[in-house]
Amino acid sequence: MTFQFANCLVFPAHNKLEIDGQSIKIEPKIMQVLCFLLRHQGQVVSREFIAQSLWPDTVVGLDVITRAIFELRKILNDSAQSPQFIETIARKGYCFIYPLEQKSVGEGSVDCLAESYESKSFFKWPLFVTLSVAVILIVVVVIFFLTRYDSDIQVHKFRSTLLTHSDSQVEMPALSPSQKSVLFVQFFPENRFNQIFLMDLQTNKKVALTEQDAIYRFPLWGKVVSIFTI
Repeated sequence: MTFQFANCLVFPAHNKLEIDGQSIKIEPKIMQVLCFLLRHQGQVVSREFIAQSLWPDTVVGLDVITRAIFELRKILNDSAQSPQFIETIARKGYCFIYPLEQKSVGEGSVDCLAESYESKSFFKWPLFVTLSVAVILIVVVVIFFLTRYDSDIQVHKFRSTLLTHSDSQVEMPALSPSQKSVLFVQFFPENRFNQIFLMDLQTNKKVALTEQDAIYRFPLWGKVVSIFTI
C-alpha cells in the first residue's frame, strides 16, 4: 500500500519514496519516523516520545531521531528555517505541518496505513516475557541436575556420645577403623595427669589402657594401638 503528500509517494513496506517519479530508498528507521510523523500530522511530538513509541524495548539514542529528521528534510528538499513539511518546535519536538488527504493512493487512510506499518515493523518480543522464559529455563535446568544426581548424594547419620563428665576433659579422640570403638586422652585437671581410655561405642563402656604415671599425648589406631608419651 502507498500514500501521498505533495509530490511524494510513500511506500512503507519497501522503505521507498517516489518524488516526481524518482525512486529513493531510505533506511528503515527513517521510514518509521516519517510514518510516525504522518500519523501524528499537526501534532507536536518530542524526540523522547518518538523513540519510546517506535522502539519501546530497545535502547536508542535521541540522535537517531535527529538524524532521521535531517535526512528526511534533505530528501524532501525541506528547510528547517522555512519548513514546508517538518517544523521544529523549539524545546518541544517536531510537527508534520503539510495538510494530508485522508485517502491514500492504495487502500485506507494515512492513519490506518501508518498504524498498520508500525504494528508490523515495530512488533518486539516483550522484555518481561523474555526474562520469564529465561528464568523458567534456568529453574528447569537446576531441577534436572538436582534430580539426576540425587541418587549420588550420600546421607551420613551422626550420633553424639558422652566420653566423660564435667570433672575432666577429653583430648585427641581417635575413632577405630570399624567405627565401633574410640580411643581418647582423658585429662584430670585437679590431679594434673591424664590417661588413655578405650570406649566401646555400642555399650558405652570404657577401659583405662594406661596408668597415671606419665603425660600421654595422643593415641593412634593401626594394627596395634600406638600411644605417644612425653
